[in-house]
Amino acid sequence: MTYTQNREQRTMPLSKLSFDELNRPEYEEYFSKVRVSDEEKQKRVEAALQIEEAALLGFSTVQYDYQINKMISWLSLQKALHESFRKVAKQYVDDDFMENHVRNTALNIALTTYQNLQNNYSEDSYWLSDDRAVNIAKTESSVILDRTEYAEAKRKGYRYKRWDTVMDGKERETHGEVNGQIVLIDEPFEVGGCLMMHPCDDSMGAGADEVANCRCSSTYLK
Repeated sequence: MTYTQNREQRTMPLSKLSFDELNRPEYEEYFSKVRVSDEEKQKRVEAALQIEEAALLGFSTVQYDYQINKMISWLSLQKALHESFRKVAKQYVDDDFMENHVRNTALNIALTTYQNLQNNYSEDSYWLSDDRAVNIAKTESSVILDRTEYAEAKRKGYRYKRWDTVMDGKERETHGEVNGQIVLIDEPFEVGGCLMMHPCDDSMGAGADEVANCRCSSTYLK
């Protein structure tokens, strides 16, 4: 389904959007093997649906700017994404980590979109597509819920954490190597040469090669 085919739906009022019908099964399958409770899996699905909607609405600002001004404003996209992603994240966790992450993520998505479309604009480009929005949603919902679970475990006084990798043949080699590792809750895991407080943590320099589409989780221990 192309960007053009879905444009009318994306510009409809939020109350009339039907992303639940479109992509809920895909997210349920994606998160089905993550080693968290069914309740936590459902939270990831709900967050992913909201992030996808926010990304698609942000992409629609790019098309609007191009139609009106024949140019792409990465600043408009960055602002739209930051506001929307922040609204979703604050439903779950509100701390400095998440504020910094949302700001940096919105900026990176906006700049990448601009760099790939400024001289080769197309409504049907991957950079404005449903597929890209879904990929963003899978990663960002995991970031939000992994951080939420970490913050909640600290609040409850848990002392240790264990890295749990989905070992189904699709895992990153570096994530398979750290599977089952237990560390103190305030200490980072070392994953592929990067330090991470929990899966999908990019606050200490981990890049997309360790974060994007990661299905790992943490178990917190007394």
